[in-house]
Amino acid sequence: MRIVEHCQFLHALYPVPIPSPENIHLCGENDIAYGHSADSVLVNFRTLYRVIRKKLPNAQIYYLSIKPSPSRVKYQADDLKANEQVKKYIKSRRKLQIY
Repeated sequence: MRIVEHCQFLHALYPVPIPSPENIHLCGENDIAYGHSADSVLVNFRTLYRVIRKKLPNAQIYYLSIKPSPSRVKYQADDLKANEQVKKYIKSRRKLQIY
């Protein structure tokens, strides 16, 4: 699922506020594979973060960084760039970590 789709379906995933102590998201890989830039991954991740924070203001959020994949080696430079951009963004946010 691309980040944009993740945001669109977030309301279905969390139809009512729930007391979730942790929230884990693996996103960005499909965005790059579908031809989106590393910059758009950052923009979309920021949107996702804001939507989650609005629904779950006290949740600890974990972003699982884009991992290398032998079948997607041609996207490696964009994957690394997206990871770096998201990592910089995460440093300035509360209750948000990257792995």
